[in-house]
Amino acid sequence: MASERTPVRLTHQPALDGLRGLAVAGVLLFHGDHLKGGYLGVDAFFVLSGFLITSLLLAESHNTGAIQLSRFWARRARRLLPALFAVIVAVAAYAAFIAAPTELNTIRQDALWTLGYVANWRQVFAKVDYFAMFGGTGTSAPLSHTWSLAIEEQFYLVWPLLLYFICRGKAARLGAKRVLIVSLALAAASIAIAQVLFDPVNSNRVYYGTDTRASSILLGAALAAWFALRGQVRTKQARAALEALALVSVVGLGVAWTSLSGSSTTLYRGGLVACAVGVVIVLAAAVHPQRGVLARVLSIQPLRMLGIVSYGLYLWHVPIYVVLNETRTGLHGWTLLVVRLAATGATAACSYQFLERPIRYGAGTPKLWQRVAPLTAVAVVVAVLASTLGATSQYASAKGDGKPGGVLLVGDSVAHSLYQGLIGSGLRVSEAWAPGCRLLTGTIPLRNEFAQNCAWKRMWRDAVQRHRPDVVVMMIGAWDLYDLKTPHSHAFVAPGSSEWNSYYQKQMESALAILTSTG
Repeated sequence: MASERTPVRLTHQPALDGLRGLAVAGVLLFHGDHLKGGYLGVDAFFVLSGFLITSLLLAESHNTGAIQLSRFWARRARRLLPALFAVIVAVAAYAAFIAAPTELNTIRQDALWTLGYVANWRQVFAKVDYFAMFGGTGTSAPLSHTWSLAIEEQFYLVWPLLLYFICRGKAARLGAKRVLIVSLALAAASIAIAQVLFDPVNSNRVYYGTDTRASSILLGAALAAWFALRGQVRTKQARAALEALALVSVVGLGVAWTSLSGSSTTLYRGGLVACAVGVVIVLAAAVHPQRGVLARVLSIQPLRMLGIVSYGLYLWHVPIYVVLNETRTGLHGWTLLVVRLAATGATAACSYQFLERPIRYGAGTPKLWQRVAPLTAVAVVVAVLASTLGATSQYASAKGDGKPGGVLLVGDSVAHSLYQGLIGSGLRVSEAWAPGCRLLTGTIPLRNEFAQNCAWKRMWRDAVQRHRPDVVVMMIGAWDLYDLKTPHSHAFVAPGSSEWNSYYQKQMESALAILTSTG
């Protein structure tokens, strides 16, 4: 362990770039409908962020006796904002020239919440089902992935402030010890809150919440504090045990990334925490000064290159996937994914080389960026508002008389066609519908606007809460009789098959839970 007076220097770790590369690759494959548990790459990013940021802050506190908050936040802004602004401007262009009117309201709301780095709470309040959005049809909103960036940015805002007070005026070892205790205590609290709030019917609150997802970041922070306090393992036996445990963790993470569904109760009853702990162990082995097999594998050039541009890859891939969907390209499966990945990789590389890197490493003075950043943010907001004029609702809902009760009609355009007849019967009727709305979310072998999935869970939940009907009439039918590729399968299944029946029952149970939620 270094003495209190010895400066701490954080050297570049190639294996960390490789770990980032694996994490972003998992997410890109998941959103391309080719890796069932690839969404867990986001949790790997959370652990890495907690570890790296806490390591930097503790090193600064050790070397200088204080944490310069303004400098830290300025560095984060230079690192994160330029690419984010560019992506939102590109999404505004998509809204202006390509998007359907029914997409504009979602794009506007997502963009504004993203700029405030609170997009995760937007998803919570809008009751967005993350795992129903992604699939071959590319029906997710182009900024639907920014919820994870919001959680990290909230961490960047609060955690340094907390460490400032924890470490201020304290010896380095005492400060690291306090950070370790606080990290583990807050991680335990986050895990407990997630268990209390978890609802099997609606897991959005737990999946998107900052408080319920902070445990992964805090476990990474605890590892950084442990290293600052105790250092790396030293004996050969301990090093071998760590490497073996890391390899076991890799196998466990591989199983989770390939098989753990986002709708699985296991994910929320310990799965997320177990995966985060696995990443912590892999991380501890990867950064050890004595490089083992794992560190050497993670340091290979392709993974490192992915890791270096991982931020741009993550930011750009969903907007590109939305534009290059099956309907517009006529492609599907691996062919579509390869096209998407090529476009994403080229865009991210250009973003890194010509935008992110120059600004991060010296282009412009701090005073200049203090002036430019707010003006740029205002310009981006104006672009978003201007490009989303003319937004229309994704679904229709009768105004009614404002009183609860009556009949709520939900479904597709057939359901809507019955609306006037029911009104003529003298009943108080409301409706929630979308053209071609299917109960079975996924890909069908159809190439027109009706091949798109509709957000019926959010639509029907909002309508039930708003109208609180006495009776709900659900009209479903022909759209659900096509062969189907579910969000978690790689091949089409026919109606009546065992896999189709299982998925149909699951979706029907979700619909019934929503439509009967007010009794």
